[in-house]
Amino acid sequence: MGDPLTPEDLYRFRWIDHVRLSPDGERVAYQVGWADAASRQNRCRIVVRRLLDPEHVEPTGGVLRDHSPEWSPDGQRIAFVSKVGAADQLFVLDVSGGGPAQQLSAVADGIGMPKWSPDGKRVAFLGAVLADPGAVIDDPRPPASTTSTTAAATSTGATTICSASPPRAARSSSSLTARGT
Repeated sequence: MGDPLTPEDLYRFRWIDHVRLSPDGERVAYQVGWADAASRQNRCRIVVRRLLDPEHVEPTGGVLRDHSPEWSPDGQRIAFVSKVGAADQLFVLDVSGGGPAQQLSAVADGIGMPKWSPDGKRVAFLGAVLADPGAVIDDPRPPASTTSTTAAATSTGATTICSASPPRAARSSSSLTARGT
């Protein structure tokens, strides 16, 4: 029997999570996480590799807080979440052409769960927006009946469905829209 585990052994472990196969089935993107002894924080990065190649590519590296990769429908870009300051934000990385990842969101309380639209033109994500206790959140859905309301009061906040348009090679700006739910 080997030596028992010690607390220091945890710093050598690596966890793989959020594994996503590319639409063409040739590549895989996943996040690798670990406990960093020097900073006393958990770290993670996105790894992309061809399924039959022995070597992987680590397209993200920055602050080592990248997670939740999602392939675009065409397999050319990856949307992911990375911590900027105290909050998670949305980024998109062009894996076919290289270059740095571009930040698409600036939501004060952070975002999560990015998902591409079927046409690959937008990325939806969830974010929390703190609301004023007396505020009314407009609901854009049509009323279910003639007596139902299209607005709801909130005293703590609202979950917001947001979307961002990732930049294309010829476009350098992005747009951000939000809808309260």
